Amino acid sequence: MRTLELQQIFQMTQGLTYGRHASEGGQPFNYLQVSNLRDGRIDDQQEMKQETLSPEAAKPYIPRQGMVLVTLRTQDLRATLVSQDMPNHVVSNNLTLMHLTDKFAEEIRPEFIALVLRSDIVRQRLSPLYRGSALPMISLKDFRQLKVGVPDLAVQDAFITAKQALHDQEQAYEELLVLRRRELEAHVSPFASAGAGA
Repeated sequence: MRTLELQQIFQMTQGLTYGRHASEGGQPFNYLQVSNLRDGRIDDQQEMKQETLSPEAAKPYIPRQGMVLVTLRTQDLRATLVSQDMPNHVVSNNLTLMHLTDKFAEEIRPEFIALVLRSDIVRQRLSPLYRGSALPMISLKDFRQLKVGVPDLAVQDAFITAKQALHDQEQAYEELLVLRRRELEAHVSPFASAGAGA
C-alpha cells in the first residue's frame, strides 16, 4: 500500500459562482449543487439553477465520467463518482471537481478514492480543518494535502464490488419495504373505510 496526498493523485477545480459568468449567445447549463449529491450518487432530477454560459468558459467545470465531485463548503462531506459525462451541467462553487492525473490513470480507481473520502475516519480527520461558523468549509489547499492509502488495483476493485453489492441489497430491501407497506395498507383499508358512506 502506498500513502499519497490527494494533490498527487488528482487535479482539482473549484466550481463556478452562479451569476458571475453569464454570456449572451452561449448555451444553458444546469448548476450542480451540494443537494445533488446523495448517498454517493448524483441526483440530477431535481430542479436546478440554470445559466447561459460560453461553452469554452464552461468546459473546465463540466463533470466527466470518472471524475469525483466533493463538497468542501459544508461539514457534511460528500464524495461522488461521476458515472457518465454530463455535458449540460457545470459544478457550482460549493463543489470541487477532482480529475485523476494521467500518471495514476492505470493504477487508481477514482471510485475507490470516493469511497475512502466518504468514510467516517476521513470525516474525523478533516473535522479540525473546518473554518467558519455560519458556513463551515475546508480550504482547497488543506484538502489537497490530505493523505490516503492506496492499495493494489485488485484490492480497490474488491472494495468497489463490495460497496455495489451493499447498495444492491439496500435497494432490494427498500423495494421490499414498499411492497410490504402497500400490502398492509390493502389489508387495513376495509377497516379504515368502514362507515365512510354512512
